[in-house]
Amino acid sequence: MSDSFLKRTYELTKLSVKVGLKEFKSGDLKSRIEQAKMITETLSNLKGAAMKAGQMLSIELDDYFPPEAVQIISQLQNKGSKIKFNVVEATLKKELGVEKFNKLENIDPDPIASASIAQIHLAEYKGEKVVLKVQHPGVAKSINSDVALIKKVAQSFCVLTNRKMNLSPLFAEMKSVLSQEVDFEQEVEYLKKYRKHLVALSNDKDKYFSPEPYTAMSTKKVITMSWEAGLSINDWLKTNPAQKKKEKLAHLVLNLYCHEFYHWGLVQTDPNFANFLVREEAGDIGLVLLDFGATREYDKDFRTQYLSLIKSVYDLKKTKDQIAQKAEIIRIGVDFNLIDQRESQEAKDLFVDILNLAVEPFFTSEKNSKFSFGNQEYNRRTKENVGKFLGLLKYSAPPHRLLFLHRKLGGISSLLRRLDVDLELSGYWKVMFKDMKA
Repeated sequence: MSDSFLKRTYELTKLSVKVGLKEFKSGDLKSRIEQAKMITETLSNLKGAAMKAGQMLSIELDDYFPPEAVQIISQLQNKGSKIKFNVVEATLKKELGVEKFNKLENIDPDPIASASIAQIHLAEYKGEKVVLKVQHPGVAKSINSDVALIKKVAQSFCVLTNRKMNLSPLFAEMKSVLSQEVDFEQEVEYLKKYRKHLVALSNDKDKYFSPEPYTAMSTKKVITMSWEAGLSINDWLKTNPAQKKKEKLAHLVLNLYCHEFYHWGLVQTDPNFANFLVREEAGDIGLVLLDFGATREYDKDFRTQYLSLIKSVYDLKKTKDQIAQKAEIIRIGVDFNLIDQRESQEAKDLFVDILNLAVEPFFTSEKNSKFSFGNQEYNRRTKENVGKFLGLLKYSAPPHRLLFLHRKLGGISSLLRRLDVDLELSGYWKVMFKDMKA
């Protein structure tokens, strides 16, 4: 058993005793904030799965809880803390075996990236440049304890704000995804599936790329894959690309998502820009996809129900019986666990308004005009309505089935605003409903 794991166990035991001695009996903000700080500071110092869990939660529960509460949870960011190379080397030898490890050459001891779950190193294998994704020791063992403690923080804030939310499905989903992310054999399988889809999706106009995994040199805690050329989106934007190229990148991202969810039912849900590279070839650009740990599968029934909700909102603009159509939208929303039936009528009306805003860009396209993702007024209205809606909720927890899907959508939206592009969107609507009579 590693020293780091023993240290972690010791620190968490101490924390549990403190929390047990000062269990959340007081209803005042100060007491609960202090308790939350105690938990988040301990987890932050220990790293591990708490980094990703905290990041997910701070995004999902923003506007639900007081700013002081969200600020504390947001301290658990997915911080890049380097692991010493001798630890990385030991993991490689243990996972691959000495014989396979010796087939790797010129391993760069300095990682090109480091996050809460793994570290990335460049190397060579059979004369080819490869990337090694090496899992941090003890991460898999930390998931249950970390998620349980963060859940305690969130439940405390529910009591504080008089919300009667069942957060168990949300944290079960979070635990499921984190457990999947530390299973690198599963990630390799998803990478293989994606490569097949991307080959079919790519054509002379739209080019998509992803690494090739070396299955024989990969294990549950190590992935060896081909190195892929390209610039990070931040570095690419520093080259001041032409507006046409920015529009092309926006198209590649939107087109990919429409196929990921609506057709494949296979979505890489991590919203981080760093999971994309831009590859320029012969004056054109292509999109390189990296990191498939947070991939989620969505079955046909789920996607059909999701599309039914979108379609019902779209139909609201065309029907004369607005009251009946709004009631239908709310009914589908309740069935889909997006809103609890017990919420106030004001909250339900705002729910419909927010969904209306979500499909508004498609109506703009119907008027033969492009939608501007840099539209400050649209972004302001959306943020204002969502904030007000979440502030009214008493029973509706964040929809666990949509937790990671909407994180991905949030990342895409942020990227499109960053690109500041104007796009005609009716074509994407057709792609979304291609397999469904709309």
